[in-house]
Amino acid sequence: SSLVYQGFAQGLGEDFVIEMHEKFFGKFYPRLSFFLDIDPNLGLARTESRVGSKQKENKYEKLGLDFQKKIRESFIYLSEKYKERIIKIDASRSKEEIHQEIVEIVKKRLV
Repeated sequence: SSLVYQGFAQGLGEDFVIEMHEKFFGKFYPRLSFFLDIDPNLGLARTESRVGSKQKENKYEKLGLDFQKKIRESFIYLSEKYKERIIKIDASRSKEEIHQEIVEIVKKRLV
């Protein structure tokens, strides 16, 4: 997330964010992460229906559709670059379907 939000979307750059991460945390990275991929239009619509008022959105949701597209493209890039540890999940499906897929992936990884 730091790479996406600070590195790409906020313009600090991938190399700088990785350098700072490794300065403070070493080469410690998650072994498994899930990227819940959803079309930004659908994601914003879901947020709007959930919170009802734009005043309740978080700071990133308030930045609009173009920002959401940039975030998604960045996560897609990272999920392709780090395929072994970042798993892309189709988040346009129901919560139950998403949950089941994640559980199955985790079970396979733990065996």
